Amino acid sequence: MMDVLHVNGVLFIQYLQIQFKEYSNVMLLLTYLGDPRNAFIIYFPLAFYLNRSVGIRLLWAASISEWINALLKWVLHGHRPYWWIHETHLYNNQTRPRLDQFYLTCETGPGSPSGHAMVTASVLYLLIRHLTCHSTFASKHHRFVMNVLCWFGYFIFMFCVMISRLFIATHFPHQVVLGTFIGLIVAELIRHVPLLHVRSCVYMLVSAGLLLSGFAVYSLIENVLNMNPMWSVSSALKWCQKPEWIHLDTTLFHAIVRDSAALLGLGIALRLTRRSLKDRPPSLPSRIFYIAVAVSLYQIFDRQKLPQTSINLFYVLAFVKWFLMPVSTELIFPNVCDLLMKFVLSFVAPGYAEYATVRPKHS
Repeated sequence: MMDVLHVNGVLFIQYLQIQFKEYSNVMLLLTYLGDPRNAFIIYFPLAFYLNRSVGIRLLWAASISEWINALLKWVLHGHRPYWWIHETHLYNNQTRPRLDQFYLTCETGPGSPSGHAMVTASVLYLLIRHLTCHSTFASKHHRFVMNVLCWFGYFIFMFCVMISRLFIATHFPHQVVLGTFIGLIVAELIRHVPLLHVRSCVYMLVSAGLLLSGFAVYSLIENVLNMNPMWSVSSALKWCQKPEWIHLDTTLFHAIVRDSAALLGLGIALRLTRRSLKDRPPSLPSRIFYIAVAVSLYQIFDRQKLPQTSINLFYVLAFVKWFLMPVSTELIFPNVCDLLMKFVLSFVAPGYAEYATVRPKHS
């Protein structure tokens, strides 16, 4: 059964690479937009500053869906197209198909289900669901049109992300479909959990649970099942066209570290702000400014690659990096932006300075 899915998947990937060869840059952009890290450095600050509860729920969805994705990848043992064509017994040197590789192709974790599809489907579902359920249009017709456009845009974007993952030969079709389906289920479950008033101790327990469960599954696979949990890394190193295309931040451990660190950082940040922030909402210009600053700086920081000379040091620094992300979003950026706006507006529009820097309400 899996051989049938793989063989037909390779044929479809070849078709896509032929048909969209001139649009490879567009495909790479789409696969970048669907990267799970964007849930943390783009979608979370965007949602959090526009609506606090949606932002909190979104970070939970991103962390839980990526954690489930990592565990499923270990369990399902799914291959990636770019190495499967070389390791399967179904082809020989004369019949082996050729798949083009790109700088985003050589991910090191197992392939099923797709993390790009799963995490992106989960977090964007929550955003679209919030937009459609809290529409400000008075007319039912206008609300209906907006709902249709939002969901149409959502599914078109997800389809494009899925196609881009196939085009760069990093997933088979069934892997992206499975990832999207599970992501939607996770999002719908998260949507019904009251997360806004969760205590900081719960964040700490869940954070530790995510991290320890990763080590537990790794140990189970290695010591009980006598299998190599890092088998996919070996395949990636062997069959990736260029060694510089392989990065430690595509490993399953890095994903689990990110999920654990982000939730811990959010829990601590929320605990601290409940004691210090005023009970008045920010103005729209302030929130837009927060978003612009946070997203821009996160893009700059994320491009600074962590040292890979020591694996232990890499994961420690990765934990610190993703821990500081929600802390910065909640504590640092709003305060720094408020000070900057007050300074600028005190010269440009003195009467507007106090209005523009009013802080968010915490209930």
